Amino acid sequence: MTEQEELLKMRALLAEKEQVIEEQKKRIEKQRIQIDNMIQALLHARKKIFGASFEKTQTDG
Repeated sequence: MTEQEELLKMRALLAEKEQVIEEQKKRIEKQRIQIDNMIQALLHARKKIFGASFEKTQTDG
């Protein structure tokens, strides 16, 4: 394998790894949004069940 062929192969591998990284970043961002939405839903449900006074006592004490 010539030096140029080896360089081309390494560039292709690098491009492939960069694509994988970008896909993982998108996946992580989607999961972060899902987690944020679930936290908001949980807080809303807790407020609905226990009322605002429960959350106030939890943060105060």
